[in-house]
Amino acid sequence: MPIGPGKLIPLNNKFVNMLIGGWQIGGIFTHQTGQITTPQYGADNAGLGGLFGNFDRPDVTGLSPYLPCNTMTVDSCASKAAYTQPGVIVTLNTKNGPTPTNIGGLWGNATRGSVHGPGFTNLNASLHKSFVMPYSEKHHLDIRFEAFNSLNHPNWTTPNLTYTSSQFGRVNAGGMRQLQLAAKYQF
Repeated sequence: MPIGPGKLIPLNNKFVNMLIGGWQIGGIFTHQTGQITTPQYGADNAGLGGLFGNFDRPDVTGLSPYLPCNTMTVDSCASKAAYTQPGVIVTLNTKNGPTPTNIGGLWGNATRGSVHGPGFTNLNASLHKSFVMPYSEKHHLDIRFEAFNSLNHPNWTTPNLTYTSSQFGRVNAGGMRQLQLAAKYQF
C-alpha cells in the first residue's frame, strides 16, 4: 500500500508508520466459463458389451438441458427431459395412446462436448506486514492474513449427465470461504 516514508502518503511519525505503513495487499481473481461435458446414457444400449468402455449417449429431444442452479436446486441443475433413451420410437396407437418401442442397438445422437457446466469465480486475497523489531534490525515479526474464496461464491461442479443415474442433474459445491492468520518471528 502506498503509505509510509517515501510513498504517496508519507508518514513521518515512527510509531504511526510502524502500525499502518508498509502493509502489502495481494490477490488472485479467477473467473472462467464452465467445463465442457458430454451426456452419457449409462448402459450398453448399442450391445457392444463395454469392450472399450461405455460410449453410448442418449438421444436429444430438442429441449434445453440447462436449468438454473442455486443452493435450493442442487439436485436438479440439468433437465432430464432434454434426453431420452436411444432407439426409442414412439408410435401413436388410437386405442391405448402413444406406445414406446425400443429398437435397441443404437448409440444415441447427443454430441460430444455439447453441455457447458457452471462457471467458476474465485478471489483469494492476502494482507501482509513485516514489523522490524526496535531492539534489532535483524529481528522481524511477519503477520499474514489470507482469505481463500473470500467472496464466498458457490462454485458448482459439472452436473451428473448420466441418463440412467438416479442422481441425474445433481451438482456439488466447491469450497467455502477459508480464513487463515499466521505469524512468523525471524531472528
